[in-house]
Amino acid sequence: MSELRADTITSATDNTDLEIQARGTGVPNLESGSKLNGTAFGTAATLNAGTSANNLVQLDGSGNMPAVDGSALTGIAGITAPTAQASTSGTAVDFTGIPSGTVAIDFFWSDYSCSTAAHGPVVQIGDSGGIETTGYDSNAYRMTTSAVENQTDNFIFMSDSNGMNAGNVASMAGSLRLVNPASNTWSFWGSQAKNGANGGFGLGEKSLSGELDRIRFTTNDGDTLSAGIVRIFYW
Repeated sequence: MSELRADTITSATDNTDLEIQARGTGVPNLESGSKLNGTAFGTAATLNAGTSANNLVQLDGSGNMPAVDGSALTGIAGITAPTAQASTSGTAVDFTGIPSGTVAIDFFWSDYSCSTAAHGPVVQIGDSGGIETTGYDSNAYRMTTSAVENQTDNFIFMSDSNGMNAGNVASMAGSLRLVNPASNTWSFWGSQAKNGANGGFGLGEKSLSGELDRIRFTTNDGDTLSAGIVRIFYW
């Protein structure tokens, strides 16, 4: 092997990169590390020194940089926000296609109104078999009357039939969290304010037959929706 000793090697032509080339399968070997703009940025030994499971990149024992599988990076998943839906007709607004592995859903139902009877908004969840209408353990409180109500066919936001009359306007917000994946058990909380005059909040729990893939926004008695918009966010 030939050896060239020099303190400085300068490119022969101005404004061109200096290239160091090897022949065949050989590669340039920087024995003592490297510098970038005069600052050392380490050797193979120092780059390979990390042993923590949280290290994103480290060289293997041969000095090679392995590929990083992005699917292995947990806890950095993005939030999905499907297009908002209007609650201005029909009896329900459904969001379907929620993917496997979802553990949290936040939702907002703004300026809700019902044109028919004195019933308020509720939430139901379901799996590939459809929306489930039994097995809910849902309790709600109404602040203005101190009334408490329980429902077994949906999640409610406020007691006393949610304190709504035909034409009333209300807004709701709430969350669902997967608390037990083994039993597909979801926990609910939500709050409601009506016409700025009264409000309430609800809590609940529901175990599904399978993995959640849909959520429904409807009324306590299947009444006709006349106003509002619904938005969900899940991850």
